[in-house]
Amino acid sequence: MVLLLLVGCSEPVAEERSVSIGFLRGLYGGYPRTLTEDYVIEGEVVSSDRYGAFLNQLVIQDPTGGISIMIDNPALHRSYSVGDLVRVLSLIHI
Repeated sequence: MVLLLLVGCSEPVAEERSVSIGFLRGLYGGYPRTLTEDYVIEGEVVSSDRYGAFLNQLVIQDPTGGISIMIDNPALHRSYSVGDLVRVLSLIHI
């Protein structure tokens, strides 16, 4: 199971492995993959569910690429605005 946790950029995360969004996307390789390490990505919110286009999703990007993050919350735009910088922590529990 993978748990994605959004944290503010000012909060330190113990023993984090920060990687670029491009690196994380490169792990995909066209098929689902089980992550075996914890990763942290950081990016700017470029789209949200504000106008219904990305229901339960935040789209973030860094200079290496963008990624859509699925979150079970139909009102993400109330917490995360376009332009916000966010960190996403994946916690691996096998």
